[in-house]
Amino acid sequence: MKKIFIITFLFFFNFCSVLGEINNSIILKVNNNIITKIDLNNEIKAILILRNQEFTRENVINNQKLAYQSLIRKVIKKDELNKYEVKDYDQESFISYLNNLYTSRNLSQEEFKSLLKKNNLSFEKILDDLKIEFKWNSLIYNLYKNELNLNKFEIENEVTNQIKNYSKIRKYKLSEIEVGLSADTDIILKSAYRELKQNGFLSAVKKFSISPSAVQNGSIGWVNEKQMLPQILEEISKMNVGDISRPIRRSDSITIFRLDDMRLIENKNIDRAKIKEKVISDLKNRKLDFFSRSHFNKIKSTSLIRKL
Repeated sequence: MKKIFIITFLFFFNFCSVLGEINNSIILKVNNNIITKIDLNNEIKAILILRNQEFTRENVINNQKLAYQSLIRKVIKKDELNKYEVKDYDQESFISYLNNLYTSRNLSQEEFKSLLKKNNLSFEKILDDLKIEFKWNSLIYNLYKNELNLNKFEIENEVTNQIKNYSKIRKYKLSEIEVGLSADTDIILKSAYRELKQNGFLSAVKKFSISPSAVQNGSIGWVNEKQMLPQILEEISKMNVGDISRPIRRSDSITIFRLDDMRLIENKNIDRAKIKEKVISDLKNRKLDFFSRSHFNKIKSTSLIRKL
């Protein structure tokens, strides 16, 4: 039976009363953009729905800081997209993303629309917000595509190493909790580890992860060991199924991984051309991820963010 939860509440800004009335006063200014209490309220509702969380006082409180970060990130990225007049994005990937979103909640598109409408959220607004990330990926590619040139020696060396090891390939099925870097990072990490210990990994994902994978319960699926960054592989390779990793720092965030499963695949038919194609794709994606994070950090550092 399909379960649809409805959030019928007015968010209380100081958490004095769940039914407290909301005025639409400005609480945040990002460059020339204003964010109001109603914006924050709607963002919290959207987070709860997209992450399949029930409405409780605790969840509302826990998601307030995440909603702040999310709104700031969206505004900064949207300004940059407008600056470059970005309209195009990978529509096929976006449709696939939406279908996975509906399926993971056991809902049809119409039922998802109905759920949003009952909670005074616009389906079109939610879609526009989700498209920001896909348009951002297009922007980063267009800005940095000329810097994706790879060293031929590096490629051939990686291909040779992979062929040597491709008789047996280890794959890891992973889930993640990604926490943004801030003055409160240590406190958030301690809270996240405490939450996953007390209530499980999924609960910690819903409350603390800023990654887009949070709407998929933190799952990032199967990852070939050859695709993984060295510092991540070093940690994951020591783990058993069900283990939780130590926090792994990246340029702008810290990630906690859970090893959901692993398998060793024997590969008797090695296609050098396909391996090379995959190596090139993986190396370029790593670079694009680096460019994406560094570009965002750069424009965020020059953005005027004021709490009012």
